[in-house]
Amino acid sequence: MGRPLPVGNGLYKLGKTTMDKGTADISATVYGWSVKIEIKVGTDKLSSYQINYAKRVQHAGGFYFVARDFESFLVWFDKLREEATNE
Repeated sequence: MGRPLPVGNGLYKLGKTTMDKGTADISATVYGWSVKIEIKVGTDKLSSYQINYAKRVQHAGGFYFVARDFESFLVWFDKLREEATNE
């Protein structure tokens, strides 16, 4: 389940999470749309859980983006904003 974490004078052991495996690092509602952003650094790759999560988000009409650097995120977000303002 996880290693014990010191809390005050005792130890706290984390239990099972209720989150789905593969959930994005950032979840937000932007312009009324569900937006999920996964942050990857260097050669980090999406896990199979993350790939399936991304497909489910997109199938439901949400937006999923893998941010590898801030500049590409800004380009993507500007396109999202442009699409939202053209509706």
